[in-house]
Amino acid sequence: MPPRTTGTLRVPRKRSRRGSESTPGPDPEMRLPDNITKDEDFWFEDGNIVLVAQDVAFRVYKGPLMRHSTVFQDMFAFPSFPALPQHLPASRCSR
Repeated sequence: MPPRTTGTLRVPRKRSRRGSESTPGPDPEMRLPDNITKDEDFWFEDGNIVLVAQDVAFRVYKGPLMRHSTVFQDMFAFPSFPALPQHLPASRCSR
């Protein structure tokens, strides 16, 4: 698609989105287990990843973590999987 012209400034058109390109962040209505508390300073309602250390949850942005840490770059390079259920049915736990 050719760029559109606005006066003398040429503005390139945005490419269209594909369904698999955008990854939604955590659910804004996310409810944490009772034993986990939200960090007061690092819980951003529009954050796109939740990290839990011991009993404290941090809702932050992946971008800065990836920019400043090769560990997070490597971790986020793997495909994400759907969240596992909190509790498995008893029939799935027994052998």
